[in-house]
Amino acid sequence: MALMLAFAPVTHANMNIVQAAEIVSDIEHDDTLDDIIEEVDSSIEMLDALDTSDMVNADDVAEQIEKGEVQTGDEYSLRRIILFANDVTDTYGATDIIHYGEYDHYVFAFDSEEDTELAYTEMVEDYGEEKCILDEVVSADDVLADAGDVEPYDTLSWGGSYMGLDYLKAETDYYGITTTVKVGIVDSGVNASCDVFDGRIDSSLSYNFYANNQDYSDNMGHGSHVAGIVADCTPSNVKLCILRCFESGYSTNSGIIAAVEYAVENDIDIINMSLCWYNSEADKLTYINQAIAGANNKNLVICVAAGNSHGGGGIMDVVGSTYPANKSDVIVVSALDKMGGADDVVSPDTVKFANSYSYYGKTVDFAAPGTAIKSAWYDGSEKSDTGTSMATPHVSAAAAYIKMLEPGISNDALMNRLISYSVDLGDEGRDNYYGYGCPYMRNYYRDYFAAEHIPDCRLTSVVNMQNGLKVTWQKVSGADGYKVYRKGVTGGYSCIANIPSGKTTTYTDSRAQKGSKYRYVVEAVKNGKRGTYVNSILTVRLGQPVVKVKNGKLGAIVKWEKTKGAGSYVIYRKMRGESSWKVCKKVNSNLTTWTDSNVKGGRIYMYTVKAVYNGIYSSSDPAGSRTYRMSTRTMKSVTAKSRDTVTAKWKAVTGVSGYQIQYGSSSAFSPYKIKTVQGCRTGACRITDLASGSYTYIRVRSYKKIGTKIYYSGWSPYKKTRVR
Repeated sequence: MALMLAFAPVTHANMNIVQAAEIVSDIEHDDTLDDIIEEVDSSIEMLDALDTSDMVNADDVAEQIEKGEVQTGDEYSLRRIILFANDVTDTYGATDIIHYGEYDHYVFAFDSEEDTELAYTEMVEDYGEEKCILDEVVSADDVLADAGDVEPYDTLSWGGSYMGLDYLKAETDYYGITTTVKVGIVDSGVNASCDVFDGRIDSSLSYNFYANNQDYSDNMGHGSHVAGIVADCTPSNVKLCILRCFESGYSTNSGIIAAVEYAVENDIDIINMSLCWYNSEADKLTYINQAIAGANNKNLVICVAAGNSHGGGGIMDVVGSTYPANKSDVIVVSALDKMGGADDVVSPDTVKFANSYSYYGKTVDFAAPGTAIKSAWYDGSEKSDTGTSMATPHVSAAAAYIKMLEPGISNDALMNRLISYSVDLGDEGRDNYYGYGCPYMRNYYRDYFAAEHIPDCRLTSVVNMQNGLKVTWQKVSGADGYKVYRKGVTGGYSCIANIPSGKTTTYTDSRAQKGSKYRYVVEAVKNGKRGTYVNSILTVRLGQPVVKVKNGKLGAIVKWEKTKGAGSYVIYRKMRGESSWKVCKKVNSNLTTWTDSNVKGGRIYMYTVKAVYNGIYSSSDPAGSRTYRMSTRTMKSVTAKSRDTVTAKWKAVTGVSGYQIQYGSSSAFSPYKIKTVQGCRTGACRITDLASGSYTYIRVRSYKKIGTKIYYSGWSPYKKTRVR
């Protein structure tokens, strides 16, 4: 039975957005933001503030639902809106606003459902629908997806046996492993009196996020069952942090969000979420995105259920259907079933994908036993239950063993460990049903203690250089060498370089194609054995823009070649004598020219440009392209006083080496001729090789010679005259 929260998309049947916005604009906002906003520093303080404010109580709404006075589909009954934003500049008519700055998390409370609906409409216009969440009371009867009870097996969890977790549990004391690992169970609580939980619950970190108290007991069963699987499959040094979000069949968005944020705040090692939001637009949901990012930054693992068919619906792809199972930065678990009711489920051919209920998709990482799993129940008994909710804690348990033995391991390296121990059950390699397969962990301890350990290798950077992508990593003590791996958008990793130890910890990939995305990892090698990589880095190969600069009428004109894959460009400038480049302009990828009007005559300026894509920068020319700033001259007069001769005059200027006069028979100056006048004081030139009776077009520019380099001003506007 997978705990699934399903929310219908928000609609405004009786009011269009324009009408709502007009009404909202008439609401008086007498209170200032400073008067209303209450700042909090933790998820618990957020819940306390919700309790002590005049906001609607979730229990009161649940009671109204029980009496039939309110429907669970009434989106505005709780009269609260959750907003994720860097800053707010309007109260939107709220009576209370609570702000948790760590996650840019605001909760707005309103006097009435009408005020809530109108404020929501305006808030969506200001911030976008993905940032605005209606806090709702949801019914467990509506959202719990039970795949159906089946006859129980003799063992408490056949999944623990299939994955070899029972062997590891027995061997933990033998190997003297005492590291404590904390697993947060975001669910409906537990019945702590069940034998499987004896000495396993960390009560100091357990909490009720629905009622905002420390009562983490379970009156539904789902949480006891999920937590019982983790307890059943792990030793006593794996402690359970019970993060209860359901009360008598109901929960709230804010409660679940607070539970995940709390787990990250308190550095809980592994977060098990045997729940998901069903939604036809699940890819737009962002409820816990920031908490997930915070967890990954701290190397806290989040395991989530892929989702179940429910309400008569068939199995579906998680992408577009369930959240957060549609995300790539969590571990997503689908479910396995016994094949033909087999009792021996040790070999791969005795299990199959649970195609009667388990969702699938490209974000699925692993499959684990989910059918007919026996575990604890809310009444103190043991019960057999089925769903991706039951599969997920098996993978959380496997991750806990890795955390016990390698407490400092990164999320990328932990994922790599699970993959290396996974039995490939479907199509060769990763597939949409089994992911990488099911982790079989039986030999994990023995392999670790028998192996010659090679420290993991950490990438430090992958940067664009003129000749390719430069990969840099940290030196690994005792390594004989390194292997550099690369993968593109599709396909797997391939080794692109073998680097002997002691020579370097960098490699430049000169074969990377411009405009293409690549992901890199590096592994250390010792005595023919490879270590594992700690992290991977994704980047895009951006070619170095070729820059040219010249004087224009309005300033220095900077031009560059379009770079494949660029999303924008950054233009840097420095004056002669300055040691560092300074950013002077950022432009979008549609532009390949820009005029710097903030320049002064008589000075040398240097320019260079970097292409940018999502924070990734190309290399740039360290010398830059330079110009000597000279303003554009103006022709004073062009006169034809003698036969076949024209005299051009302009205003002379100091500080230049001379002038060039260009003349031709059309304003396009094609073809044309040029005469050069040396010296800055001269302001006139006679042109004698002209055809009588024709028109001639003339313009002038100044030039400056510095060393072997000649710089030119922009051409003046032309003047024309008829030759006598």
